[in-house]
Amino acid sequence: MRTLLIPVAISLVALLGCGDGHGDRTSRPTPTVTPAIVAGIYDATITRASGSPTHTSSTGSVNVLSDGEVGVFVRLGVDRSLDFGGHVGADGTMSGDGGLLVTDIGAAGHGDAVFSDKDGVHTVTGSFRTEGQDGPESEDAAFVLLRPVSADATEFNGSYRFTFANSPSFCGCPSTIDVDLTFDASGSGTATASVERDERGASLASLGDGGATISPNAQLEAFFGYNPVTNLGLSRLLLIGEIRLSDTGVSGEGEAFVGGITADLGVGPWSVSRLP
Repeated sequence: MRTLLIPVAISLVALLGCGDGHGDRTSRPTPTVTPAIVAGIYDATITRASGSPTHTSSTGSVNVLSDGEVGVFVRLGVDRSLDFGGHVGADGTMSGDGGLLVTDIGAAGHGDAVFSDKDGVHTVTGSFRTEGQDGPESEDAAFVLLRPVSADATEFNGSYRFTFANSPSFCGCPSTIDVDLTFDASGSGTATASVERDERGASLASLGDGGATISPNAQLEAFFGYNPVTNLGLSRLLLIGEIRLSDTGVSGEGEAFVGGITADLGVGPWSVSRLP
């Protein structure tokens, strides 16, 4: 399972001259194609020249800044992501500098992307490579980001109960966290939760409000401030997985990760149901 809208507007300017009595005609300017870049969360397919696995599915995002610069982000793993940005040309191409982030270590890199609209799906095809790096901080990857024009993440808005076979607090017991998820149409949103409880209702951890994203294929990422009563030095909780909506209800599953001073650690699976 894991682990994030580009219509094309065509402007033609064809100026036909009326003869001046000598049969002259003005020339026709070359048609131009200007992509309309739409921010949002996309589903991602990644092909890596190095590392394992070589082919992965994940999420990514496109952001449009106030100065017109466009940023592209792709998650390669729980603690691994790339981003780069630049200005998109009239032909839909973009080339820009960026970086690879591995846990809390960064490496400079460069990316290229082509924005297009194919069969009602916003598509970003691109590549990214770090510069002068070896080892874990090196990357050479190609990716495709997809988001249907009709995608609307607000259908996922609601209250959910996440159930953990093993609590992220390391109590060795099952637990639940009730979360309110609120998304805008693009797939960006908030995750609101206050407490994690065991089966008896006792508090295991307090949670701070966090953020969330969901892709068109229902790939969820939600993160919170996390403070377990055991005080293990943990400060964040990350939930990655899938939420499925159907006529019969809501289902889904994923993995939970906790972090603090060190990299995020996997603590086991979760399942989800919708609250009334």
